[in-house]
Amino acid sequence: MSLRPPSHLAGGSAAEAAFDALGHEILAEKAAALGRAGQRVEETLARLRDNADEQLRPRLLK
Repeated sequence: MSLRPPSHLAGGSAAEAAFDALGHEILAEKAAALGRAGQRVEETLARLRDNADEQLRPRLLK
């Protein structure tokens, strides 16, 4: 593992700082999307568990 000093100490450019900010935003959006997907899975599993209707089950599984 290598360590590097913060960009403001290493003479990093404004473009590098902007790229780091963009990367941070992208990671935040990925995390939010993953959270929303997990929420949908939990809701669907709850509906499958609570629903005894065998005709609706294939649609919920899809």
